[in-house]
Amino acid sequence: MSLSRLTEILKLLIEVDTTNPPGNEKGIVVLLQSLLRGAELTEFKHDEKRSSLLAEIGPMRGDRPTLTFIGHMDTVPFSRENWSYHPLKATIEAGRMYGRGSSDMKSGLACMVHLGEAFLQNPELLKANLRLIFTADEEAGGIGMRVLIEENVVSPNELLIIPEPTQMAVAYEEKGAFWFELEAFGKASHGSAPELGCNAIDSIYLFKAALTRKISAENKLVGPTTLSLNRIRGGNKVNVVPDYAVAEFDLRYPPELSMEQLTKALEESAAETAVEGCETRFKILNHRPALANNQSRLKSRIQNAMVDLGFEYKEIGVRYYTDLSSFESLGNEFAIIGPGISDQAHVEDEYLEIRSLKDTYELYVNLLTKEWPNEY
Repeated sequence: MSLSRLTEILKLLIEVDTTNPPGNEKGIVVLLQSLLRGAELTEFKHDEKRSSLLAEIGPMRGDRPTLTFIGHMDTVPFSRENWSYHPLKATIEAGRMYGRGSSDMKSGLACMVHLGEAFLQNPELLKANLRLIFTADEEAGGIGMRVLIEENVVSPNELLIIPEPTQMAVAYEEKGAFWFELEAFGKASHGSAPELGCNAIDSIYLFKAALTRKISAENKLVGPTTLSLNRIRGGNKVNVVPDYAVAEFDLRYPPELSMEQLTKALEESAAETAVEGCETRFKILNHRPALANNQSRLKSRIQNAMVDLGFEYKEIGVRYYTDLSSFESLGNEFAIIGPGISDQAHVEDEYLEIRSLKDTYELYVNLLTKEWPNEY
């Protein structure tokens, strides 16, 4: 293991602009095809500038487990003027690397790439099959994972490792995301006589209050249900009661709630709002299910690896969604554990503590080179 090599790979990845939109993940795929020459590579082309990539390292044997690492290549937009460091220049200062994606999650990708390089040279050291999946569009519509699911690239018995930023804590629960648009249809009236109309904007807030009551749920790892009204538009003039409004909500929920419960709560909230004289209609924009890994085999293996390496073992839950949400129907065992800092995701002057690359990489190597129980 070379920390300098991990750092070099991360620098290369940061300096390929994969801001989404538009994504342009093809640039990193071309880089990976060069760095992982000798692996069994399969490119999944989404359009001229967008691709996902599967790399299989060494022989795929049926008598041992398969560890599949999945990481996304795209990053969120930035405003250059708000950064002290250039977002695409990978600046190193005081043990940190600054740049867009340094924590979320090109640092995780750097560990994946270095695993590929190392075991291409020494495949005989592997005690598990090694698959690396680099996805496009995780920060938006998830086109990369959708295509991989459609192509049956991952099987239910594979153990999934997601190197998202967790500071080496390990997460077995992931909050769900439910984004929806709400339209409100009211009745216009003069601003001096609001009682003669029905205020569509008010109905948006009445709906929000009703829904908040119905979806309350707690979880000690991922936290409670949250409902955030993040966009709203309505009204034509200050002295006219608005007869139309439209809003977009971001609802995050723990594994204790199901899609059926959420849909029922939305329908009931819409019905209650209609009683006030306005009609509301909702449309689902995006749904990523909440996840919980209740199986113990991968968890036990990670705990043992942490002990071997002298690392602190800490379980957490993640409030954001990952590529894992696409695999809900397969029921794979999974763990979310990576070198980045979750609080650095999507922020200005995003950075990574460079030392964390080494620790994360050593953990991954331990998982791949120590004998697994016979049950696999």
